[in-house]
Amino acid sequence: MKIRWKEHELIIVTTSCIMLLVVFLVRLVNLNAHEFEATYSNVFKESHVPFSLSRNVLLPGIGLSLLCYLCYLFFNLVITPWLWPKKNNVSSAIGGLWLKRPYILLLTLASLTLVIAVATCFAVYLKDEWLYSYPGFSIFFVGHNSQASINLAGIFTGVLLCTTAYFVYAVIREAVIAKIESRGDKSVFLILIFNQVTGFLNIYIIFIFGQLALGIPPAGPVMRLYIALLFSVALIFIEIYRFFPANQNHKILSRKVLGKLLLLTFLMAIPFTLIVGFGRPVPFLVLAWAFHFLVVTPLAWFFYRQQKDKILAIRGIEKALVKSNADLQFLRSQVNPHFLFNALNTIFATALRENAEATAESIQVLGDMMRFMLHENNKDIIPLQREIEYLQNFIALQKLRLPASEQIIIEVNLPDELPNLQIAPMLLVPFVENAFKHGISLNEKSWVKIRLTNGSGSMHFEVTNSMHAHTENDTEADKSGIGLANVRERLALIYPKKHTLTVNQANNEFSVQLTIDL
Repeated sequence: MKIRWKEHELIIVTTSCIMLLVVFLVRLVNLNAHEFEATYSNVFKESHVPFSLSRNVLLPGIGLSLLCYLCYLFFNLVITPWLWPKKNNVSSAIGGLWLKRPYILLLTLASLTLVIAVATCFAVYLKDEWLYSYPGFSIFFVGHNSQASINLAGIFTGVLLCTTAYFVYAVIREAVIAKIESRGDKSVFLILIFNQVTGFLNIYIIFIFGQLALGIPPAGPVMRLYIALLFSVALIFIEIYRFFPANQNHKILSRKVLGKLLLLTFLMAIPFTLIVGFGRPVPFLVLAWAFHFLVVTPLAWFFYRQQKDKILAIRGIEKALVKSNADLQFLRSQVNPHFLFNALNTIFATALRENAEATAESIQVLGDMMRFMLHENNKDIIPLQREIEYLQNFIALQKLRLPASEQIIIEVNLPDELPNLQIAPMLLVPFVENAFKHGISLNEKSWVKIRLTNGSGSMHFEVTNSMHAHTENDTEADKSGIGLANVRERLALIYPKKHTLTVNQANNEFSVQLTIDL
């Protein structure tokens, strides 16, 4: 799934241009002879300047609009794909543009500004040619009658401001698209919301241009009410995709949910009132609040109930993708696990024949860990006791590779028995893996402290380790197992609002504290 922001924007611009063009031509055709002369030709006759419908009306009115539209298409269909190549990262959307191709950006900005500004000067001249019909007049130079000369500085400045503003908007647009799409399939839900929002804005802005084309005053009550309704629609989107899903475990008529709804609808009623207040802000604020709470909110609830299954299905897909990505990273770290199982069994038997009991025990522990990763890791949830057993095996193997030294302190406080609590597999291991990988040094005092406690349906896990400066030949400096970022994503999707993850780094110590309501 991809973001359709640029597609929706193209539809808005194209539809608006066609709409304005049609309204312009319809009004022109519907003018009678007297109205036409009063609007266009009388001033030419009075100045004894020849008048031409195509030259003095159609060309400046239609030609300039079409030129601006063609410049828009050229920038978005030709320049934009070249300036922002299709790479799903924000650095290519911003850094690559400003650092690698700034001269292209500036050249494009200057060229489009020059073309549109010159065309605007010619359009102004043709539209009011009667005003500039005197000897020695030049479009681009001030003649002897300075009061009738074209305001070149004003035109170029205005066009430059408009093109610069659009360029800044284009940079922000490409950066936002790159940021969202960089998450790949895990951003399906966000892309769905984004496309629905831009799709609505598509229709909303087209209607604004339609009202302006029909001559409805921009500051009139109709237009002000139409603009204010944007906040009502924004409230619908917030409630459908944020508020109701976040409170789906509570009754809609509960005191807690109603209190939040009253506050949310009141906040959205304030900008609504500022736009449409009609001189009586306080009474209108109460009416706007009641409208958003009694009309807009039930409407949003109705749409949410209609789309609830679809929303939950997409969220389920995101969770499955995050889990499958984590599983894939684990499996990639295993070279032909079935071959390794067979090899371990052979080594285990050899160790027993040679009476190397410690070696045989270590091999058995490693085999248990690999079996856990291949079988338990494919499940959505497992007993917390199984996760702890894996941790104990992992810690036992780590201790084997470390020499006995007073400088290395390893404290493990894991309960032997736990109540029947369930947890997503491989959530705790990355913290312990990182602690041993980055917290142990054979040359400095080092420590790893691991502690897990539980109570009343929750679990608290704490890992603390020492920190050491990496050497230049340290191959593990930039590696951290599956990484804390992956664990954060899994926690956010599997235990939303049911976990607390705190990471602290102070002096020479790094600590992680995780609490989950299981």
